[in-house]
Amino acid sequence: MSNNSIFIVIGIIVFLVFGCEDFEEHDLSKTPVFINAPSDKLITTLTSLTFWWDSVPGAQTYNIQIVSKSFIQIENVLVDTIVKKNKFQRSFDIGTYAWRVKASNVGSTAYSDTFSFKIDSLKTTLSSFQIKRLL
Repeated sequence: MSNNSIFIVIGIIVFLVFGCEDFEEHDLSKTPVFINAPSDKLITTLTSLTFWWDSVPGAQTYNIQIVSKSFIQIENVLVDTIVKKNKFQRSFDIGTYAWRVKASNVGSTAYSDTFSFKIDSLKTTLSSFQIKRLL
């Protein structure tokens, strides 16, 4: 065997032993996705919301799901999409919604808790004090 062949074989072995770590996926299964906004049980009159969660180390994509009503009583699936960043923006009609996020890579997934929010009309979110001031 020539010296060049020996160096090639040694190079391949070194790459296989040390280079495979770069291809190994992080195990996400024990890493929860922490939601930052909108907060759980939010009631707002704003119709455009930005959904934001902590980035998960090793995650390649995030699957965000938003449904009307709740995941137990789904009326409509409004969003079921994959994004690469940890933010997503969308506008909504008045109503009650639930959302969740799943972080993924090739080998594993991590889940957030399910959060809910309500887009309310201005009339129903005024306090009795505010109503008295208007009258």
